Amino acid sequence: MPHWIVTTFKMVLGRAQPRDLQASPVFVLQAAALYLLVGIAEAAVVLHTEHSWVLGVVDLTYTVAATLMCLGLRHRLHRSAQTLVAMLGCGAWLTLPSLVAHVAFGGVGANGGPLPLPMIVEILLGAVLGWSILTVARILGAAMDVESRTGWTVALTFMLVDYLLLLALPAEFTR
Repeated sequence: MPHWIVTTFKMVLGRAQPRDLQASPVFVLQAAALYLLVGIAEAAVVLHTEHSWVLGVVDLTYTVAATLMCLGLRHRLHRSAQTLVAMLGCGAWLTLPSLVAHVAFGGVGANGGPLPLPMIVEILLGAVLGWSILTVARILGAAMDVESRTGWTVALTFMLVDYLLLLALPAEFTR
């Protein structure tokens, strides 16, 4: 198993930092491929859309572009490989609980839309969302050399813009 996969899992647990990753373009491509596959799978399972690949590509493109923009604004582009592997690897790890929950508890309703998940599962997925915001705050905060509260602000903005971007896609891509 590639070292970056284990390191990003440790990052999700708060036991590693982006600097613990090797700066390798190959690892960036591997992490991007994994992030894309997990994103497409989640979109397919959660939204039951035949255009899940579009959502995956849009999410990957945004994540890479926004990460590079954050690093560029702080003149830290030399950290882009490590930061991208961290963001994409942790993003893939943190998407897995949603994917598993929707496979285990989800389904398709009579109208073709997804069935609601049990309340306890929704609460747990909310906790995973909070943890993912914390993880993004730690990654971007460390990569940009900013205070903790600035990392939180950047992470919340990052996640909100990602969500709004996916909501802004034409309806045919999300049904």
